[in-house]
Amino acid sequence: MSTPATAQIGDFTPLNHLEDQLKRVLTDTQIPLWDFYTPLASAELWITVPEEAAKKLHAGHPPVCVFEGKNLAGEPARYLGVYSAKTRAEQALKLWQFPAPMTCVSAKGWRLLQYLMVQDADYLWLNFGLRECQYGLDADMIDILLKRPEPPDPEPQVRVTAPAGDPAKFLQPVKDLLARDATVRAAWILETKPENPQLRGQACYQIALLMQNPEDEHLLDQVELMVKALTPVQMEWEVALLRAEDHQLKRFAEKNAPFYASKAFQVDMED
Repeated sequence: MSTPATAQIGDFTPLNHLEDQLKRVLTDTQIPLWDFYTPLASAELWITVPEEAAKKLHAGHPPVCVFEGKNLAGEPARYLGVYSAKTRAEQALKLWQFPAPMTCVSAKGWRLLQYLMVQDADYLWLNFGLRECQYGLDADMIDILLKRPEPPDPEPQVRVTAPAGDPAKFLQPVKDLLARDATVRAAWILETKPENPQLRGQACYQIALLMQNPEDEHLLDQVELMVKALTPVQMEWEVALLRAEDHQLKRFAEKNAPFYASKAFQVDMED
């Protein structure tokens, strides 16, 4: 494959760590390209395929959609699209009419890129068709990336939800502790649910702390000891910081009231 021209830059909200790096590389020409291409290899990527092919994935690689058009020089060209999130692939499916029902499937980036790079196409685009976040992948960079060892599989995904029951009723002493520490802006109680939990029915709760300094960990151990001492033994707990790169926690915090909020945080929310 030859290398396409730089895609038109648009505004979009990142959905995961890879898209954080994608936004950086699209908006800042000084960002090292490997900041984007390295996580590309380990990220979950998506392609659009016919529904019938998706049902038979065990039989081999599915056929991929190849789009025919013209490049910037006006010459005929063939394009492949790969997507940085399921939502992006689903958006792309709505852009065109296909001769057969379509769906989207995913695989680790390193493996999927190996498959796509041997297809009969001239250009490989990330988020092809989505102007706000599409990016022409550099064939030389991909070639170097695929010569490296396959990155290890990421940690199992968990779902973040509002907690079942009312765990906050046990935790007034924790709230008092947070209120006495001026470095704490807010805290949320949530429940994390592994996709493949080893112990079914076991509650796994988390307190997410939003600190004045997002990297300030001085309260983590103390809060974890307190919550474990105050709650029933069957309730598993962990305490974590709310960081900008954790999209699941950020979305949860935006939609759910905090367990504790400092006066300064409350004022910020009212403005």
